[in-house]
Amino acid sequence: MELPAFLNGTLMDVIGPARASGDFKFVPARIELIGNGYSTECYFRDHPAATAQKPDLAQLVAHRMDAIWVAARIMAEFGVDPMVQDVEKTAISIGFAAVSTSSSVPSATLFYCEDYYLRTGLVFGNAELASAVKNDIAHAFWSLLLKDADNTVDFEGRIYHSGAGVWLLFGCRGGVFEYREEH
Repeated sequence: MELPAFLNGTLMDVIGPARASGDFKFVPARIELIGNGYSTECYFRDHPAATAQKPDLAQLVAHRMDAIWVAARIMAEFGVDPMVQDVEKTAISIGFAAVSTSSSVPSATLFYCEDYYLRTGLVFGNAELASAVKNDIAHAFWSLLLKDADNTVDFEGRIYHSGAGVWLLFGCRGGVFEYREEH
């Protein structure tokens, strides 16, 4: 099998099983993107089905806390933990390779799935990538997580909000999403 060319960074290690969605196979991995000072785009909230399937998920999206559900789904779908520890403003950050299955020449685009104060999007780095490619990857990735939306894993997480001087405590227990703030 020919290995894919990575379009926007370096794949350091595969950390979980591949899952297919649309024209891609998504592989959780340790990655390094080209450049620095990345911006988040392709937010979960923008997927057409983000708020259509489950009232509790729609409520998380409306309150800008969808990272709670995204973390529980990544754990269930890929068997890997996307949580980061002791990083202000960020609860989850995990790399993926999106391997195209639609052409005879394999290619892959690397990205991070991460949040900013619990609002989740994708980060592709500073490489020149067409918006259509990013949007196709985002649609397929979010669709993969949404296809079995109730399949979640229990977890607890927290991030510190220095501006407010509070801990944001969140998690999933028995399919119920939790959030609270503590001083």
